[in-house]
Amino acid sequence: MTANNICYEKLYNWTNFETIKEVINLFKRSGLLLLAAMLFISTLAVPAWGADNISLNDSLQEIVSYYENNKTTLDNWEEVVGLANAGVNFSDNSWQLPDWGIDSLNEASPGAKYATTILGMLAANQDPTIVNDRNLVNELAARQTDNGAFGEQITDTIWAMVALDKAQAPYDIEKAVNYLMTQQITDGGFAFSGSTADPDITGFALIALSSHTDTAEVNESINAAKVSLQKMQLDNGGFASWGTENTETIAAVIRGLVACGEDITADPWVKNGKTMIDAIYAFQLEDKSFSHTIAGNHNDMATRQALSAVADMVNANIDYQIGQNQSGGGDSDEATVRVRVEGSANLKDEVVTVAGKALDALKAAVGENNIQLDSHGMIANILEESGHKDIAEGIDSSWMYYVIRESNIEPTAFSEGPGSYNIQDGDEIVFYLGAYDNATWEAKTYFPVISVSPETPSAGQSLIINISAQNYNYTTGLEDLDQDTTEAIGSYTVKVGGTEYSSFFGQVTIPDVPAGVLTYTISNSNAAGYADVVTYAGSIEVGEAVDCKVRVRVEGAATNLKDEIVTVQGTAFDALKAAVGENNVQLDQYGMVGTILEESGQKNVADGTDTSWMYYVIREGTTDATAFSTGSNSYNIKNGDHIVFYIGAYDNATWDAKTYFPVVSVSPSQPTSGQNIVLTITAQKNIWGVLHDLSAEEVTSIGDYIVKVGANEYPSSNGKVTIPGASAGIIQYSITNPNEIGYPDVITYTRNLEIKASGGGGSGVDNSITVSIAVVGKEGNLLYRPGSVQISKNDEFGLTAMSALEATRLSYEFSNRNDGMVVSIAGQSNEGMNGWCGKVNNSSFWDVPKEIPVAQGDKIIFWYSLDANFDGPEWDDLLSGKTGQTSSNLPHLYNEKVKETLNSCNEELNNLLKEVDSKTGTSTSKVLNVSAKMTQTKAQALLKELADNKVDISATAGRTEAVLGDKEVSMLVPENALSQTKNLTIQELDSNQEYALGIKLGSSIYEFGPAGTKFDKPVTISITVPITEDLDTNNLTPAWYDAESQKWIPIPAVIDLETGLVVFRIDHFTKFAVIQKPEVIKVPEVIAVSNRITFTDVNADMAWAQDAIEILAGKGIIKGTGQGLFEPQRPISRSEFVQMMVTALQLKTETYKEGLFNDVYASNWFAAAVATAYHHQIVSGYPDGSFKPGHSISRNEIASIFYQIEGRKNSSTVMLMYDDLEEIPVWALNGVRFTYEYGLMSGYEDGTFRGEKPLTRAEAAVVIYKYVNSSAKL
Repeated sequence: MTANNICYEKLYNWTNFETIKEVINLFKRSGLLLLAAMLFISTLAVPAWGADNISLNDSLQEIVSYYENNKTTLDNWEEVVGLANAGVNFSDNSWQLPDWGIDSLNEASPGAKYATTILGMLAANQDPTIVNDRNLVNELAARQTDNGAFGEQITDTIWAMVALDKAQAPYDIEKAVNYLMTQQITDGGFAFSGSTADPDITGFALIALSSHTDTAEVNESINAAKVSLQKMQLDNGGFASWGTENTETIAAVIRGLVACGEDITADPWVKNGKTMIDAIYAFQLEDKSFSHTIAGNHNDMATRQALSAVADMVNANIDYQIGQNQSGGGDSDEATVRVRVEGSANLKDEVVTVAGKALDALKAAVGENNIQLDSHGMIANILEESGHKDIAEGIDSSWMYYVIRESNIEPTAFSEGPGSYNIQDGDEIVFYLGAYDNATWEAKTYFPVISVSPETPSAGQSLIINISAQNYNYTTGLEDLDQDTTEAIGSYTVKVGGTEYSSFFGQVTIPDVPAGVLTYTISNSNAAGYADVVTYAGSIEVGEAVDCKVRVRVEGAATNLKDEIVTVQGTAFDALKAAVGENNVQLDQYGMVGTILEESGQKNVADGTDTSWMYYVIREGTTDATAFSTGSNSYNIKNGDHIVFYIGAYDNATWDAKTYFPVVSVSPSQPTSGQNIVLTITAQKNIWGVLHDLSAEEVTSIGDYIVKVGANEYPSSNGKVTIPGASAGIIQYSITNPNEIGYPDVITYTRNLEIKASGGGGSGVDNSITVSIAVVGKEGNLLYRPGSVQISKNDEFGLTAMSALEATRLSYEFSNRNDGMVVSIAGQSNEGMNGWCGKVNNSSFWDVPKEIPVAQGDKIIFWYSLDANFDGPEWDDLLSGKTGQTSSNLPHLYNEKVKETLNSCNEELNNLLKEVDSKTGTSTSKVLNVSAKMTQTKAQALLKELADNKVDISATAGRTEAVLGDKEVSMLVPENALSQTKNLTIQELDSNQEYALGIKLGSSIYEFGPAGTKFDKPVTISITVPITEDLDTNNLTPAWYDAESQKWIPIPAVIDLETGLVVFRIDHFTKFAVIQKPEVIKVPEVIAVSNRITFTDVNADMAWAQDAIEILAGKGIIKGTGQGLFEPQRPISRSEFVQMMVTALQLKTETYKEGLFNDVYASNWFAAAVATAYHHQIVSGYPDGSFKPGHSISRNEIASIFYQIEGRKNSSTVMLMYDDLEEIPVWALNGVRFTYEYGLMSGYEDGTFRGEKPLTRAEAAVVIYKYVNSSAKL
């Protein structure tokens, strides 16, 4: 029997160990680690699937025959029970029963040992009530404790209930059932330790509960366990424990479900056409015994537990043909896959075609003789390379594997070993030497996540490779690495041919890529000798070079240096070299453009201001923001691009730009000779890759523009310049905005403008007129600013409103009905009841635009209507920049878009609400687009955008559907959610301090009103949150503020990490925000914590406080006193306690102002903590103006502090039984009641509270530890 088999023997019998800790340690010693368990193989044996389909009953007889032919000497109670249930009569002398070891049963024996002995004897038709003058049944019943349990472990109670029920013996059934149900964890399953459900224990618990379904509570518990098992079921119908699919786990689940009367052959237990019956029979061998794992040898425990499962199914009259869903031999169809073996270097990279599992693919790639297993059946050696013990301090390495499927990491492979993982066409299977902490088993080698831009590159372009890494958490799945780990593993090395590149902030640029297949590898190793990230090997097809015709302008500090049209391949930098000559471009020491045509930037051109060469790109008439985050040698050009290199100024301390981008509109857009031409000029600035309008102060500071037309100069007035009537032909104008210091405030703008000859036709009659037009888009933005256009009778649509629209050169579409209805302008299409409307001279028209005549001087407006009651903007308002569509009737996400966005989350929200635990109310959130998480550039830009936005929204809502909101917050009120009309409001609070005690906010706090409004139907709300790197997205949740308890209550939500959109439902109005829940730092006491900090004076004698001290120290909440000491029995000072509380509550620290207390100074190490605690009313001073930071703090004072923090909860009804109750002062009484009620503080063994006693450092650690965990359970 292998070490792994020994572990499972102990796990399922629970008879040969002292505590559960021993089992867990044995699992660790044996390598049954979640990561390593993926590679469990054992030796190779042949499964039995070649046989014809047979019934369950016939199969049961075959298993019995195996025992009759191979094992008539039985040594385990499960064998006896299974054979008895299969109809075997043990009176036949051919069977030798186990020695039950009755004499060894005593008070120290686990309850499970008693129970399994009784079950075995009953199955053998022996009487456990008369054994050597002992009644084992009564002895077991007498072991029941006051809480209903039969021992320390959950299995003691499970098997005791099963045995006593089988013996029809009396015991306190209600207490036992209630105790067992209290062991059920939040996801509905059961576990032998920890908070993660285990399918084996869940199956056993169902067996125990199945005899007691006469109460609704038990049925609810059973149903919750079924749901948990459905989530744990594998895609092949089977179940895995400790990361490995195995016979015993599947058998336990079958027995539990069958005992509860569940049809395991019906939905939802059928996965991809396979049932759990198919799954367990995949482990049967030719001799009809069973293996523990796929392709393993015979295993006694696997066989006897499979026997019991099959017997239970036969006795439950389940009609099923074995093999009906199998193709024979357990083999899958052939698949062509890529196999990579990454050791200290790449050992193999092979494409193979093979049928079967990931292990079969490995054997096909490297040869079966080149794989060796260790004594536990784990892969120990591939191609003569093995893992290492202590490759670094506390770090081991071993062979592991993962799968890339359709370019994504395939998560289900982490729960199956390569001997059971079914491969598919196109899979990439990577076997690698992975490192892990040999004490905690925490992975130290991570998985690469790669994206390439552009996806279809052409020769000469730059290829940008974005690199990040993820870790697999067996509870939550794939997770991005935290910031500390990302920084620790450092940069990546990318190899392309013989060239190496180092990543910068997770990005590498490969310049001037050649046509053909470009292959590259990405690695990240460390000096210790193991990979921080698994090596990645990728390739991409690079197409032939594409010629692009682009305009290149080079604008120096004072003059234009170049304006050239060039045809070139590649990047913006290539275009620059083509325009000015390669020799006229010099790079600085950092590889940045330093000099163009002998002009360079300047240091301190003004106080605190530097200049340097920069660039931007105008693509299809608008500034392309992607160029802001891409160097010119990485920006791939397109035909028609306008590339501007310019000397730009910036603040040399903050890097804020001081040279802005021009935005120019021309009216009329198609001028004719003799007309005046009006240029409207504004500017924008780049903030983290997003263009923003300048502030009023910035507009004032840069002043007027100068427009040059030939030798003439025209200054702007309020951003407008009028060029008087010009002759027909092409004129060129330039717009500059220099300053006296010597750099441009706004980049020089140049453009050619065609002026057509006025008049037309040979008759000398002028067929043209000039009209004014404006076009307002769906978000209230001006798609065409108010200006003049010239239209003619000779135009396609004549003198009509349609001709005016045509003259703007905006794109448009007619409906398919050929009726002339405009259904789209500038790409914005009609949607439902929303769409394009028009008016002439402020009077709306209802006919199609081509039928609406216009005359000289008419004013035409097209606008996208979202509100049938809105009559459209007025011309005079448009001239002043007002579109008439304000936040009250046109939020940033207009109504239909809001509805579309919020309704798209309906299914996910419905599923989440079903999963809210009915007993505890525990809620969770669904996180989307983890791998496409918002970049920090976008997050910072969004943060700035939201900071500039102040939410103040109101709208009337009644029985009909209503939508209100803006770019930050939006809300969808469904039809009939309100019984009467109300004015609904959303207001962003100015100050969050009052409501943010101990909570990190991910958004502002928004008050929805009228306060207390309740809805008959749930209302859907969205809040947009910048996903900044300091946010822990695993603990992010929306929450509502409970004023009574002064607590934030989490709400199930859909959280999109790409867009920052948080969507949830509510049924009442209060304050809402997105918060980061405090981290739960409590851990199972049997599991080591990697970041504990130990102290020489905190040992077993301090067991009651040891976890709290070491874990809080590891979290940085408390500190030692030096030389490895903690001084647990020393009274804690007021300053020490305040520092602990401020750190534990994650409060934003306040600056200490001199004079707050007469004995605290700004230079004191605790000053900021004192100021913060005082600001939040956690502590106060003494009447003499002092704080007394060195004084001890009493237990009474601590109780009052927590009572104050929790908002003076009403604990007046709590009965205190302390012997010294009369000595507790009145001012502290409510605090003592509160800490007693919530388990934060208790009395001493002699029944006293001793409130006047100074709190010790150990006691302080315990009470803070309890409070932090209590607060984290939001």
